[in-house]
Amino acid sequence: MEENNKPWVLIPVLNPDDSFMGFVRLLLKEAVGWIIIINDGSTAEKRCVFDQLSKTANVTVLHHAVNCGKGQAIKTGINYFLLNAPAECPGLVTADADGQHLPQDIMRTAKTGIDNGVFTLGVRNFSGNIPVRSKFGNTVTRAVFKLFTGCSLTDTQTGLRYIPARLLPFILDIAYNRYEYELAVLIKLLGNKEPFTEVQIETVYIDGNRSSHFNPILDSLAIYCVFLRFSGLSIITAIIDYSVFSIAYFLGSSILSSFLWARAIAGTFNFCVAKYWVFRSDECWKREAFRFAVLVIGLMLLSYGFTELINRTWEGYVLFAKLIAEGTIFFASFAIQRLFIFRNIAGVTFMK
Repeated sequence: MEENNKPWVLIPVLNPDDSFMGFVRLLLKEAVGWIIIINDGSTAEKRCVFDQLSKTANVTVLHHAVNCGKGQAIKTGINYFLLNAPAECPGLVTADADGQHLPQDIMRTAKTGIDNGVFTLGVRNFSGNIPVRSKFGNTVTRAVFKLFTGCSLTDTQTGLRYIPARLLPFILDIAYNRYEYELAVLIKLLGNKEPFTEVQIETVYIDGNRSSHFNPILDSLAIYCVFLRFSGLSIITAIIDYSVFSIAYFLGSSILSSFLWARAIAGTFNFCVAKYWVFRSDECWKREAFRFAVLVIGLMLLSYGFTELINRTWEGYVLFAKLIAEGTIFFASFAIQRLFIFRNIAGVTFMK
């Protein structure tokens, strides 16, 4: 492979351990064009490591004065690549600095991506002796990711990714700066109908993965922001729906009539906010509005049936019955909206 045709490697790092220098040296023995290392606000004690690396051939070290987050570090590296990489360079591989990614797996991921010309994920299989927080985090994130995108990925949190050069300007513009950035990249590429491929890699955890800076609680909350936005909207919509239903019912309307008033007002509010704020869909609003109306009517009839059934069992507790009915269909509503209503990011093609 000619020098200009070799992929570059980007490694964001915060307070590297003693093995990091050896990892970079091993990687340099592989067919890499250049290595970009982003010092994301490491302590002064680690400066000597970066000073040594900056004197190494085919290595560039860029510094953040303070910790800006993994997403921003990746974007700093992408920006450097776009300004300095030769035009023939096929793309960039991002890798973690904690020893999880073996040099041979990094290059195998790059080769697969280059051969297919697509975005490629180096995925772990999470079998064997895996740290609990890593297995739990990936399992939950995969489930949530599939729920609101309809796409099933083996490893949504992997930091080993080959990105074709043509896609780098496209993902550089993503606003997130920390761990949620990597998930936002997947979602944006799905929205652009970009094909994916996956490569099985060795699952390596050193000392229980203690060197990882990923916070399974705080960083997961950021990653699940779409689901949280949906939850917040659902609560507000439920308040509107319940308030309108209660007012209509106490003014003398029947249960069914009260349901119709509540759904008409709350449903209109929910559709507008869900389209432009929760799922941020750019599909034609008329098609989405039609599908949403069908969903609202279907869920309304389902909720009405539950409410009537519960009310007949405990007569006189209509408002309580409605609360129980609405609670049972919350998750079904989210899944249906993500997969069938606001589905502009619901498709992905996997290369074989």
